[in-house]
Amino acid sequence: MSRKKFMGGIVVAGIMAGLVAGAATARAVSPKVPVLTSLTDAKWTPLMKGSPLPALAPIRGDFGKGPYEAYLKLPAGFVSPVHSHTDDYWAVLVQGKMTHWAADGGSEKDSKVLSPGDLTFMPGKSDHVTKCFPGQDCIVVIAQRVKFDFIPGKGPSGT
Repeated sequence: MSRKKFMGGIVVAGIMAGLVAGAATARAVSPKVPVLTSLTDAKWTPLMKGSPLPALAPIRGDFGKGPYEAYLKLPAGFVSPVHSHTDDYWAVLVQGKMTHWAADGGSEKDSKVLSPGDLTFMPGKSDHVTKCFPGQDCIVVIAQRVKFDFIPGKGPSGT
């Protein structure tokens, strides 16, 4: 057998092993039947002691341990302190009206107002401010590759 065929066989075997392992993992974490869940059934975990909001409710994974998707609820009129997160996050607004801006060089007046269905990508370690406008609590679906964290920032609020 030539060296080229031998190496090709090793590569194919490695790819197949990876696919089998990936399929086994997907079966272990994916339900076998459709799951329909009402947002009203969400189990909220407050993020601040003594206050019911902001809060997270799990969708998939464990936001306290590792990769996850969850609902994040912010009270109407909420403006966060300057903060960042260890890793990037993606979020889609489900309810309310909100905005975000960079703490260093950004401002609320220059930020884009988001409505349900709009998407936010926030790079990790990027100091920013999050605002939920008055009138209705904001709910977003948020996803991260790491556990949820909130790192107080040092930049100006930019309001």
